[in-house]
Amino acid sequence: MKITCLDTLDSAWGAAEAWQSLARKNPLHSPEWLLSWWKAFGEGNQLMVLQCQDTDGQVVGIAPFYLEREFGSIAIRSLGSGEVCSDYIRILSQEGREHDVAVAVTEYLTSFCKKHSATQSTCICIEAVEADATWLDDFCRNTASKGYQNWLQPITSSFRLELPGSMDEYLRSLGDSAKRKGKKLVSKLRSGSVSWHTTEQLATPPMNHGQASVDQGCDILTRLSELRRLHQARRVMLDQPGCFSNARFESFLTEAVELLSKRGLARIDWCEAEGKTVATHLVLKGTDTLFMYQSGLAPEAMKLEPGHLLTIASIENAIEQGVRFYDTLRGDEKYKTYWGSAAVSLATLHCRPPHLFSQVAGFSQFRFWQLKQAAKRILAAANLYPQPTTSAAASTGA
Repeated sequence: MKITCLDTLDSAWGAAEAWQSLARKNPLHSPEWLLSWWKAFGEGNQLMVLQCQDTDGQVVGIAPFYLEREFGSIAIRSLGSGEVCSDYIRILSQEGREHDVAVAVTEYLTSFCKKHSATQSTCICIEAVEADATWLDDFCRNTASKGYQNWLQPITSSFRLELPGSMDEYLRSLGDSAKRKGKKLVSKLRSGSVSWHTTEQLATPPMNHGQASVDQGCDILTRLSELRRLHQARRVMLDQPGCFSNARFESFLTEAVELLSKRGLARIDWCEAEGKTVATHLVLKGTDTLFMYQSGLAPEAMKLEPGHLLTIASIENAIEQGVRFYDTLRGDEKYKTYWGSAAVSLATLHCRPPHLFSQVAGFSQFRFWQLKQAAKRILAAANLYPQPTTSAAASTGA
């Protein structure tokens, strides 16, 4: 198998068609998402997208990495890393070629590390992988056979709800408190006192939301600007900086949303009361999954529980459209389990080559992380550890 390192934006975009096919309409794996991230956050580093081709020249795998050099160390990291929360990152493979691609990528990366590990600390770091992913087992087994040490560091889980066939069935599955609240919110939505809207042209009209509408003429970037305004207003009220206080994050998300919306992989939903937007969120659309990425709530409308209203409206619409999963991504906000979502374990893989200095550095880093987590647990038990602030992933609870 032939591997080509695509180290410029132009060359990476040149592989976009094959990359999109391998991503299987998962927006978080798409070139639109990851290359927009690179354009905003990659300054000072080197793009390292590995394109795998079989003997017929067909692209059968894409491994989206970049190379970071800092303080005498070299790290190969996954695109989309950091507070942006690009969950479920993986090496993309054609169905049935997962093992072959994992072996080829391992060979390339280990050969690269061998050239640099003699004098410097070198590591491979893949963030926010699904902890039980099959490709991850192949990758770790292949690197371990070459003397590499792998540490799998648990991070905050994502949360996913498997949707039933009807809204009534969904409400019956909830706990008593959520069931009562859910019925109340559905009644409010159906009464027309609150309306649900989307920027997307739906294939069929919502069955239960007679008041719901599709804003066909609405520019999605205009709606994203409204989301930004409400998100920041809510964060200010909570004395938090908010994601959009970072100019690079805003630049990244604006470009990614514009590109994804052109392929039907992004939309913005919102709820209105008395003609004013009270809650809005960015939805990334997979083949059978809706990812709730980011939200904004109107601070003056909190008595309406706008986050819960929008969550219930979105879940009902997803059920009506036959969506299988409603995924709220990374973050342990209480509303996620309240509305029935289950945790999906995520981890960051730290892979160190068979070089003493690199492996000692990796072991020390992992041990420090373990001690830090233990200290957090002790402080939390004594109510001395502050509550976490909202990440870049969605926070739609009221």
